[in-house]
Amino acid sequence: MRFLAGLAVAASLLAPAEAVADSCALQQIASLDLGADMYRRPTVQISIADHPVTALVDTGGLISMVTEATASDLALSRHPIRDSRMVTFKGEKITTFVDASNVRIGALAADRLNLSVMPNHFSDGVGATLAPDIMRNYDVELDYGAKKFNLFLSKSCDGAAVYWTKQPGAIVPLKPTNGYTLLITLKIDGKEIPAIIDTGSGASFMPRLVAERYFGLASGAPSSSVSFSELSFEGVSVSHPEIQIPDPDANISRLIDTFILGNSILRRLHLYIAYKEQKIYITAADAR
Repeated sequence: MRFLAGLAVAASLLAPAEAVADSCALQQIASLDLGADMYRRPTVQISIADHPVTALVDTGGLISMVTEATASDLALSRHPIRDSRMVTFKGEKITTFVDASNVRIGALAADRLNLSVMPNHFSDGVGATLAPDIMRNYDVELDYGAKKFNLFLSKSCDGAAVYWTKQPGAIVPLKPTNGYTLLITLKIDGKEIPAIIDTGSGASFMPRLVAERYFGLASGAPSSSVSFSELSFEGVSVSHPEIQIPDPDANISRLIDTFILGNSILRRLHLYIAYKEQKIYITAADAR
C-alpha cells in the first residue's frame, strides 16, 4: 500500500546479535510463517503489548502502523503527529500515533515503539502493517514458495544472498529514492518501464499513460485486466502476468504514475531485499 507523502515516526527494532566475523556469511535473526489476507497479500504474526496481531508486510508503505481497532482494543495511548503530511492512498490523513510497548517480530524486540494509527480499511483480521521504516534496517527475504518471512543482518556481498538455490537468478539494482521505496526497472513484453515493488497491493497496476504510450491502449478506454506475454527482470521472467489498467475516471488513475508490482505477480517469485546494498535478488518461487 503506497503513501503519497509523510515522515517516519516509528523507531527501528533492535537486532538480538552482532554480525558474525565472516562479513559475507548470512546471519538470520528472525523467521516467521508467511500467511495471506483475503487479497492474498503477505502477513505475519507479531506481538504488540504482549498481544498477537496480524501484520501486513507492506514494502510499498513508509512507516509501520496499527489500525484504529488495534489501538482501541489494546488501549494504546494516542498522541498527535505535529504538522502531519502523511496521506494514505485513499486520501485519508494520518494524524495520530501510539506509544506501543513490548513489540516483537519473531526474535526481534523493542520495549517501546511509536506506530502511526491508520483508518480501518484493511481486510478482516489485519491489525497492523510492517513497513520499510523497520524493514530497511535488515535484509528481508520473502519466500512465497515455502511461506516464510525471514530477516537477516544487512550484508554487502554480491550473489551471497541467494542461498536457497544454485539456479541462476536476477540481481536487480534499486534506483535512488527516499530510502523506503523499492523502485526498479523491469521489462513487459520487451519494453523497459520503472516499477515499485509493493507487497501491500494485491493486484499489479499499470499507469494508463504507460499503457497508452507503449502498449496501444486507446485513450479513454475502460478499466481492464490484461494478460501480457512476459514480465522479466535480469534473467528471471514471469509468463502471462495479469495486470490491471484502471478506469480513466477512477481516483486510482490520478494517483498511480508508476507501475505497481503487486502480489498477483510477486507470489510467483522468491525475493531477497538487501536495503543497505540497494539490490534485490530474485528467483522463481519454486527454485530450490
